Amino acid sequence: MPYTAIQSKGGATRTQARSLTPTSGLDLRDLPQLLQPELAFKMVNYITDAQGRLKKRKGIEELFTVGGTDPITFIERYDSDLFIFGYGTTVAAYSVSADAVTSIKADFTDSDALIGVRYGDYFFASNGIEKIFRISRTLDYDAQTGNFTAGDIVTGGTSGATAIILEDNDSGVTGTLTLGNISGTFSDGEVITDPSGGSADVDGTVDWTASEVTDSSPCTVMKVINARLFTNSDTQGEVKYCAIDDGTNPPFTDWTTSATADDAGGVNDRFIGNINAIEALGENIVVFGDKGKFAFFINTIDSAGTLTKVEVFQMSRRDFGGASGAIATDIGLVYMNEAGLWALSSIGQPNIPFSDQEGLITKLLGPDYFADATFTNTDIVYDERQNLVLLTYGDDSTTNNAVIAYNVETKAMSEFSGWTFNRWLNDDGTIYAGSAVDGAVYTCFVGYDDDGLSIGTEFEQEMQLGSLEELKDIGKFYVQGFLTSGAPITVSFNVYDRTGRYASNRMQYTWSAQVALGSGKGYDAMAYDAGAYDGDLDSSELIESFDGAMTGIKRVLRLRVNFSASDTSQHEINWFSVAAKRGPLARRRKLTKV
Repeated sequence: MPYTAIQSKGGATRTQARSLTPTSGLDLRDLPQLLQPELAFKMVNYITDAQGRLKKRKGIEELFTVGGTDPITFIERYDSDLFIFGYGTTVAAYSVSADAVTSIKADFTDSDALIGVRYGDYFFASNGIEKIFRISRTLDYDAQTGNFTAGDIVTGGTSGATAIILEDNDSGVTGTLTLGNISGTFSDGEVITDPSGGSADVDGTVDWTASEVTDSSPCTVMKVINARLFTNSDTQGEVKYCAIDDGTNPPFTDWTTSATADDAGGVNDRFIGNINAIEALGENIVVFGDKGKFAFFINTIDSAGTLTKVEVFQMSRRDFGGASGAIATDIGLVYMNEAGLWALSSIGQPNIPFSDQEGLITKLLGPDYFADATFTNTDIVYDERQNLVLLTYGDDSTTNNAVIAYNVETKAMSEFSGWTFNRWLNDDGTIYAGSAVDGAVYTCFVGYDDDGLSIGTEFEQEMQLGSLEELKDIGKFYVQGFLTSGAPITVSFNVYDRTGRYASNRMQYTWSAQVALGSGKGYDAMAYDAGAYDGDLDSSELIESFDGAMTGIKRVLRLRVNFSASDTSQHEINWFSVAAKRGPLARRRKLTKV
């Protein structure tokens, strides 16, 4: 009797993989074919903040420009109308209402290191060569008939403008008022008065004044912490801080070191090299250098009835240190070095090595991701509204040309392309950025174009469809999201064939918004509204789109699904799925027996 093979009635094994988009962001460390659906290996100009929410990032819009090729070295908000910024040899102010730039001090020595910080109605700037300059707004007067009183409100008799008198440089019948909290515009020649009897005529208009703080030293790092100004100095590893602000004006003038509790002082840890950043973490002052970091706090003690201070070291580490731009966030102190982006949440005990609570945020990017990076002008900003930490740096370039984004809630990392920023500013939730290639300043996360240019997006994931050795026949593909009419997305299927060779664009489709003729409604008559997008409503033109295709791709080992677009419109990819038939093991017999 002949032998008959057992016949299977079940046919090929079917499998299906579904992605709810990468809630955990990029993973460039691990093998793509082993990644779980919450991870991707390409994610450019996308933000993910929840399951099934892969959103194209918003764009930028130029706020103002001073032209030229000098990058913006700092930008800070001064008041509701004014920004103060630095570039080249110049510190200047930009008025939003007047759409005009005013030069404040244009003769700093060119060092590409201009920095600045605001403190109340004063501003402080330095460049590592000149001493610190104090910047304020002043108003000249003449024909004085009564002395002005610091702290009073001065009022313009004709204009009705008001301001707080911070200082009065009185020369008799003439003088200069230093003003704060200015409201309105004082008129040349009008009478100004204060409640204590001060009276004079305005001589000119409100102007900017830059005065050298004679007791200070040149610096490239400045940070206001607990009513003191902390800086670096020419000496490696040295931190200086001024006397505490006692409420008299101007502040931060006394830099004479003393043991008295409120006086100036300093600390030094020369092992860390050049200081790049100074930040506060609780009561501790954390200092980042080229070759390490240290932390200290200022302790006040009673010494024979006199309050004195002593700097107490809490931590001193020899490691990769930190670049410029460390920042406090909800997850701790975030800083950057050649190993990646870190979060320091707690300073450990000084007598227990490595007791700090610290973690590498970018570990999934792999150990070589920043191998060719330049951190000279690294800067970090925290966008609380989107839960994003944004880092700008130079990728194989001395000029900042790369941005990565980290979601502190989902721990997802993504890449932003098309942005060349030198400095960030978070002003009450609005993110601004200064250019790394010219004198332009931009408002970030507005619209869906980069100052009129298209934003290119790309996302790619490898789908797990069975064992790594099996051949598969790719069948039905489904995708759901929200698109803009007239702005299609290209869906590409990249595969590895039966021999393991990579073949890009084995199959390619165009995914377009589906509009029912005559109705203006999207698929399933469901418009993209505030409810669907959790209140982040940017356009009523977004249309829900659920689509698919029968791919018919035969005998492949691996499948990668790629989404790409380049346009000035909004879209969101929510989920996609792939069905496949699992076939036989791949026939490979090329190993040579030894």
